[in-house]
Amino acid sequence: MLEMGRRLVQIGGDRVEIENFDLPEPGPGEILVRIHRSQISAGSERTGFGPDVDQNRRRYLGYSTVGHVQATGDGVEGFAVDDRVMAWGPHGSHWLAKPDPELGHLRNIQRIEYDLTDEQAAFARLGDVALHGVRRGELQIDESVAVFGQGVVGQLVTAFCRISGAYPIIGVDLDTARLDMATTSGATHTVNASDGASVESIRAIAEGGVHSAFHVARDPRVLIDCMEAAAVHGKVMLVGSPPGKVDLGLQVDLLRRELDIRGTYA
Repeated sequence: MLEMGRRLVQIGGDRVEIENFDLPEPGPGEILVRIHRSQISAGSERTGFGPDVDQNRRRYLGYSTVGHVQATGDGVEGFAVDDRVMAWGPHGSHWLAKPDPELGHLRNIQRIEYDLTDEQAAFARLGDVALHGVRRGELQIDESVAVFGQGVVGQLVTAFCRISGAYPIIGVDLDTARLDMATTSGATHTVNASDGASVESIRAIAEGGVHSAFHVARDPRVLIDCMEAAAVHGKVMLVGSPPGKVDLGLQVDLLRRELDIRGTYA
């Protein structure tokens, strides 16, 4: 054993503890990573909390980490001790990268070959989710957009919309601090949805509705607001992975307005 490691573990639906574990020597094709920074994916990690979750369930939180290679097993190629890497590991001090059982080689680890801080590199995976969502939206210059949800991914979507030349860019959230940050990320307008009139405010700013509405919220019911905020022939992008189901009005709300709903994941 090399040393003792520590990691976060969720027990049941309401408890998170720090768990100690022994670090094994990496086996053939495996890489032991010493983690320096990990990114919180609030939506994904909160999904597993709640009274309906099996109280005996154990789940390790997190999936986006940055660190360096501490040790390698036999047969590892392309990685060396002290290489700086981005990995799929959970929140903890170490993670053991193993070859994909189907592909037979390492897949969820890569070297960092750019001049980035650990904090910047840790945003790569959520940045990928946001960028993919904006690319799926196929934005044009001066295309009006509304971004529902201004958490980490929402802020990134807002920034990528600005880079794409969209206008206006309307950030929507319930939290004033998030809306203030959205203006830094690139929002030209913000709407506080706590007053229950977010759709009306968006349609007033965008003169009848936005060309593209981005659902970047954890609540699946926000999809209804996205559809109502979209203009006729508008696009609605679901970015990330909101849990649950929602009832849609097909005849009037979707079909007659010829909306284009696009699911995005990563």
